Amino acid sequence: MADLRVSRSCRRCGSDQHGKPWFPDTGVHASLSHSGGLVAVAVAAQPVGIDIEALAAHTAGEWELDEWVRVESVVKATGDGLAVDPRSVALMLDGDHRRVTAYGEGALDGVTVDLPAVAGAVGAVTVLGTGPVVLRRGDLGELDDAEEFGSPRALPL
Repeated sequence: MADLRVSRSCRRCGSDQHGKPWFPDTGVHASLSHSGGLVAVAVAAQPVGIDIEALAAHTAGEWELDEWVRVESVVKATGDGLAVDPRSVALMLDGDHRRVTAYGEGALDGVTVDLPAVAGAVGAVTVLGTGPVVLRRGDLGELDDAEEFGSPRALPL
């Protein structure tokens, strides 16, 4: 098995102490979220962002928690994080997913999908660009045998 190097870098300041994780020289994008003992990881061929929030750890202020995790997944997908005002992100329901209709002062091509229910938590993943979104669930030690949520949910962008 070849070594896989994971790097982090902040788009704003260049620090390697924070920022979105990435895999140099691979074209693979990743995102990580954790809350209340839960961890969610997203890996994709396009920029991706994921957010999960335990209901007990709810700190989204004026936001409904399901709305907050969707917006958080968008700003994580871009790598901008909360440097972009979350109120400038707009999503529109489109079948069983949402399309990003506004981002900051411009537009953004992306699809947001709610994560299947996990007891005591809500989550969402956003993929930018084109390609299907396929959700899989499994323990980290069992990724090769990951249980799919029903059949794979491939959503055209």
